Amino acid sequence: MNDDKKKRRPPRPKGFYRNKNGQWRKDFIEVIAECGNVTEACRRLSLTWTEVYKTKLEDPEFKAQWEAAVEASMDKLETEVHRRAHVCSDKLASWILSRRRPDKWGDKSKDKGGITINPVINITERE
Repeated sequence: MNDDKKKRRPPRPKGFYRNKNGQWRKDFIEVIAECGNVTEACRRLSLTWTEVYKTKLEDPEFKAQWEAAVEASMDKLETEVHRRAHVCSDKLASWILSRRRPDKWGDKSKDKGGITINPVINITERE
């Protein structure tokens, strides 16, 4: 094996969690809350995309847990984006403000006769 390639454990067979009384559902919810990505959660747990979406359609409780987990993941992502905006990125901060407070920081081209005004925020980089 090439030393440059990342070593991975062999994949578990598809359906690995099926015989554990629905344990895969709990594990899937935990992983989706962490990573926010269905494909990645399925890969980590050796589940198929089809089986998790089928379960989501058939089980309203699982669907609600899934949606709550995705929201939790997005909250973590939003927190990190805000941290990065404050620490190192004027452009990211401008973008966030233009989306969260469009009345103040959004595109003013309609209000200024077609002239686009892009707000620039100067944030001193912190170490």
